[in-house]
Amino acid sequence: MNKIVEWATHWPDAEINQIKLFAHQGRGENKLRRNRFYEQFGIRFDYKDNTHAEGIARPMQARSLTPWTQLPNNLCVMRLDEFLDEQEECLAKTQLDQRAHQRQIENLYSEITHAFDHPVWFATKTIWAKHNHLIVGAFIIGGLIWHLW
Repeated sequence: MNKIVEWATHWPDAEINQIKLFAHQGRGENKLRRNRFYEQFGIRFDYKDNTHAEGIARPMQARSLTPWTQLPNNLCVMRLDEFLDEQEECLAKTQLDQRAHQRQIENLYSEITHAFDHPVWFATKTIWAKHNHLIVGAFIIGGLIWHLW
């Protein structure tokens, strides 16, 4: 946007096409960011109501636009090839994560299918996993009582 504003200011008498903001384009925090984004370039809006969710830019000439003199702290300039490399790395990582999640889903599906096919075995394994210390203790105490009897 800053490059467009810089370019447009080469023709200071040029009329700027009005920007229309629609309510469905901005909600909550996003609406504030959206409005501030345009306003930082000198574009002013006539809003339909106090929520500033919808409005139309006031008529203006290019001379009224204000390009940035300094890049904001939360932005940086990258060469296109660097950006594309970064995006490609991000995509590759996301694809690996997706495959790992797909394997987890398949494993869980296999486990649930096995549990439905063998409910008694599943119940036995679950009870043993959760209460094996109690079961072993009960057998030891039972064995001692049996032995002493």
